[in-house]
Amino acid sequence: MRTFPVSLRVVALCILLINSSLVAVEPQTVTVTIKAAIIDTDLSVKPVPKQRFEIVPEIPGEIVVAVTTSFTGESQTLLTPGKYRIHSISPVQFGQRRFEWDVRFEVTSGGPVTIELSNDNAMPATVTATASGRPEAVEASAPSTASSAKQIFQALRDGVVTLESEGGHGSGFVVDGRGLIMTNEHVVSGSRHFTASFDDDHRLPANVVVADANEDIALLVINPNQLPHLPVVKLAPDGAEHPAVQEGDPVFAIGSPLHQEKIITAGIVSKVETGAIISDVMIDHGNSGGPLLNTAQEAVGINTFGEGRGVSGTVRIWKAMPLFEDAKRKMATIPIPSGEFLPPIPKTKYPVDAMKRIVLTEDFDLEQYHIVTRRFDVFILTPPALCYFEHQDDIKAAKGRRQRRRNVTSADTYDPVSDVKGWAQYVGEYQTIVRVEIVPRVKPTAGSAFGAAFLGTSAVMHYRYQGDVDTVRLIRNGREIQPLRLGRAPVGQRFAGPAGHMEDVAYLGYAEYLPEAFAPLSGEKDRMVLEIVNEAKDGATTQTDLDADLLNKIWQDLAPLRNQVP
Repeated sequence: MRTFPVSLRVVALCILLINSSLVAVEPQTVTVTIKAAIIDTDLSVKPVPKQRFEIVPEIPGEIVVAVTTSFTGESQTLLTPGKYRIHSISPVQFGQRRFEWDVRFEVTSGGPVTIELSNDNAMPATVTATASGRPEAVEASAPSTASSAKQIFQALRDGVVTLESEGGHGSGFVVDGRGLIMTNEHVVSGSRHFTASFDDDHRLPANVVVADANEDIALLVINPNQLPHLPVVKLAPDGAEHPAVQEGDPVFAIGSPLHQEKIITAGIVSKVETGAIISDVMIDHGNSGGPLLNTAQEAVGINTFGEGRGVSGTVRIWKAMPLFEDAKRKMATIPIPSGEFLPPIPKTKYPVDAMKRIVLTEDFDLEQYHIVTRRFDVFILTPPALCYFEHQDDIKAAKGRRQRRRNVTSADTYDPVSDVKGWAQYVGEYQTIVRVEIVPRVKPTAGSAFGAAFLGTSAVMHYRYQGDVDTVRLIRNGREIQPLRLGRAPVGQRFAGPAGHMEDVAYLGYAEYLPEAFAPLSGEKDRMVLEIVNEAKDGATTQTDLDADLLNKIWQDLAPLRNQVP
């Protein structure tokens, strides 16, 4: 057994006794929770994410604790009982206001402590813009966030446009007085025809100048000749390592979601990534491509996606700058679209009661709106025909129910098209337009038909689409009628079975027109022709006449619109 000199054993025993004493008298730690949130003017609670604070003990020389709030505005730490103060390392900008906290609190051994940081215990300072356009704090009474949003909306709404493509609609914003519009690439992807709407009465055709699918950024151009005071949204000074906004900053989105025309939503930046901004601004379908704005009325990014309340993604504006410069260089070499305004989209909705009366009649037949050509099926869909087309299963069931209840006197509460009265009508599903749908027909291939002639019913048929719609034109007496919307979309069929199989994709086409385009024929020389350009046949055209019976039927369906009292 090895022994230590007496002096070393005494020192070791003293150290052991000292450590034991320290453990015995170590003060108890208490969990302290910090909750930071701003109460907006509408009483909604906005958490303050990624905000840094210092907790300073009142006893000089004690350790200062640094904490950072999470995305929910909360943080936890352990403190010994005593008196402390918590103060902001940097202020929080909210609308035209800036908040800082310096709050005293006490921790006792009785249990957990919660520190709530809000408007009530903050020290506000109003934010104004400096000559450089950046915010600067000055002491003053702070206006509400709502007034800030109002000012931004009034200043910039005319620089934000609703973009329509063949596949849907999104938003964009003017970034150059020569007519350049910035948006997301996915808003324009796969389409050839685009319109930019500044308001209900001012729609212009647009062309894509440049697009980058990897960064999801695109720039289009319009002809601004008839818009002499075209407003331009200023781009914020933004860099990969020097973002234009920080966590906790207020931001605003302007766009056209869910068929609505230009609305503004407000939120707080939750996180700033190298290429993206995460915030709680509401981004719905149709908002994509619109600007995310700071309080200096600058675009800090392009709104891209929303995953429900609290998580929205925006491409940072510095990512768009190389493409923006490329677009400006190409402006001198590309064709500029027409500067003539397109016809406005009607806002009048088809009367619901009239629609129900038409589609629920016993003799309503969708085939009355159907034209068959060699390679295409054509449907001329008035609002009632479109309603029937989309609700025909329920409508047929309702007719059967009505037949069974012919001698029943009790009230029938079943309404097969009740949704027409609700959300579908509100978002404009049944506008006062006539829609022409062209669908490629499906037929057996020539080889299959030849084999069937020899093998009979044992032959396996191979089916293919008979055409691809390139475009469609409606011509009356030699003059083309301008559509409200024009486009095409891919449609695929894939099936296999004992009787045959098919694996093919083709383009269907559509065009939308004002109702007055389908006025009845006025005489023998009055002629209306639908022309379909077939991409699969190298631009070959199919022409079919719209006869008097079809035009009379369309005009009859549109009578409730003409009879409406303004």
